[in-house]
Amino acid sequence: EAPLADASLYLHLVLLPQILYHLEQRLVVDAFVRHSARISPRLGGYLKRVNEHSMLEALTAKSCAVDWDYDRLEWLGDAVLKVLHTDALVNAPALKEWTSCLHEGDLSVVRSAMGCNARLQELGRGCGIDTFILTRPLSRGEWTPTALVLKSDNDGSDLAKDVNAKYRPSSRVIADVVEAILGLIYLNFGFDAAQDVAVSLAITLPLPRTDQLVDYDFVCSQSPPSPRTARRVASFLGIDTVLHPSLLVEATTHASCLHHQTPSYQRLEWIGDSVLSLAVRKHCFNKYPDLNVGPLVVIESTIVSNETLAYLACRERMQDIVRHADSTLPSRIESFYCDLRRNDWGLWTTDPPKVLADVVEAMLGAVHCGFGFDVGQRSALHVVSPILDAIFAHSNTSELSSSSVTNTMMNPRQVLYEMVPSVKIRTLSEHEYALRFATSKSVWKCGRFADTSPNGDDVVCYISCCNATLLALSDHSTNAARNRCAGLLASVLGKPRNDDLVAALACIASNCRKSDDEELIL
Repeated sequence: EAPLADASLYLHLVLLPQILYHLEQRLVVDAFVRHSARISPRLGGYLKRVNEHSMLEALTAKSCAVDWDYDRLEWLGDAVLKVLHTDALVNAPALKEWTSCLHEGDLSVVRSAMGCNARLQELGRGCGIDTFILTRPLSRGEWTPTALVLKSDNDGSDLAKDVNAKYRPSSRVIADVVEAILGLIYLNFGFDAAQDVAVSLAITLPLPRTDQLVDYDFVCSQSPPSPRTARRVASFLGIDTVLHPSLLVEATTHASCLHHQTPSYQRLEWIGDSVLSLAVRKHCFNKYPDLNVGPLVVIESTIVSNETLAYLACRERMQDIVRHADSTLPSRIESFYCDLRRNDWGLWTTDPPKVLADVVEAMLGAVHCGFGFDVGQRSALHVVSPILDAIFAHSNTSELSSSSVTNTMMNPRQVLYEMVPSVKIRTLSEHEYALRFATSKSVWKCGRFADTSPNGDDVVCYISCCNATLLALSDHSTNAARNRCAGLLASVLGKPRNDDLVAALACIASNCRKSDDEELIL
């Protein structure tokens, strides 16, 4: 090989594209801050005080293939947007009159429409945010400095046009960046600042300036809770002042109380769901700054699941204060207690009544409505602190980044679906299973295989792939049977020596789908 004419020149030529690439990213950030100040002085004023790397993170898409992108900020901003739209639907003067009569399900539909990707990307394009999103990676033929034009040797055409079209940000990416910017503002300046920015960009509606979100001075048709009960709830929620009696009665009134004028907890539960989600996301975001969104989602879903919230409610016997007319509820709560006592498979194999988790979220919604955003966030973290402490005490960032640790926190059915997406999980009553599968009645029960009985009263979950039953398990409840069966099969397939079996199942399922497609074509 011929010696290099100038080694330093060669080194500069190698490093120059990287220098120009990162320099251009910084210039884009600076241009975006100046653009934001023109379209929204409030947004521009906040962004001027944000450090450059955080701004770069909010504008960088995954396609850039660098060590940072907007994923984490978008995950946080999504929860911020959910609370903003919740507050707007409950208390914005322009919406309050007609949303006050909507059901929880209707409110969820309206909230989803307010924060859908189509609306956010339209707002992003209207504000010109899409022109500042960084999407092109530093690779040959994919990136050139903005001031240079890449020409073809043959016809002199502009080759950069094809590259720019390829990396033009999609509607989803634009919507994600809008949410990431909201998450960035909230993280650095708080919820009021995020609300100011959202209002200035027409993402949400302005609210009246008050600490109390909703006026709850109606007269309850039920007797107010005793002072002792009010103090118990305040202690559970971690607040110094007891809730307004009307708020407390509504937060603990089940929908089965049809003859009472007091509304059920469904509306407050809908509010509390968004409050809890934001509190948990911000806490996890700050606790694990180096963790990707995947493990963060697993942690959040574990903390806010029905099983976890029901467990927290039963720890403090919150079920004693629920006002209901459901004759089956006491027995279902007692069954849940039994599941907790035999807790050999964890919370995922319990079957708690949904009312327990709903009441916890309704109480958090009541705190948010009665005392404002900051108190509501502190209360939410106080309620779930036992679970947060348990997770953070036994896992660090490197452990949570591994699939083996996160899988133990995930719902077993989700773990199994990620291993073999084609499996089907079905349940039957024991006597139906015994009659339908007369030739193969054996199921896993109490640590061994046993035959099902036509007179049995358990629930049988059986998991199949390509019409072949992989495992059948019997338990006393549907949820426990599903999760235990999925967890047991996932633990078997997850062993290193069974990797070939997982691959074979996936291959068989793929071939079956191809055969089905061919039959449909014929």
